[in-house]
Amino acid sequence: MKPVVLVTGFEPFGGQDRNPSGNIAELLDTQCIEGRTIVGQVLPVEFERSHRRLSHLVRKLAPELVICLGVAGNRLVISLERVAVNLDDARIVDNAGKQPTDQPIGETRTGGVLVDLARESDGAGFSGARSRSRTLDVGGDLCV
Repeated sequence: MKPVVLVTGFEPFGGQDRNPSGNIAELLDTQCIEGRTIVGQVLPVEFERSHRRLSHLVRKLAPELVICLGVAGNRLVISLERVAVNLDDARIVDNAGKQPTDQPIGETRTGGVLVDLARESDGAGFSGARSRSRTLDVGGDLCV
């Protein structure tokens, strides 16, 4: 069996008709890239459901790599997150009408996790991207 790479995006939110992160996940689903099967999944834009869904997918698929995509409305480049902040702290409500503030994610209660891909490769895997940058973190909005 080929190694699995899980790529997630999100459904539309905030009155938008589409979400490019979800579109990308759907387009990549079932592709085989460099001997790896891509499983693309669209997550709900609901804090509780998205956390449960991602956890379920990771347990079920045991992926070699997990790539979670999101959208930053005003950002014009692909940004690689350097620290995954373990905190739900929403600026706007999710699709279920919830807006958690300063809530730790999961049971670990750690402040954050260093992201090896961004730190070590500095985006080398994105060599075809016209523009890319590194960002410290993406904040506490719906990021799983």
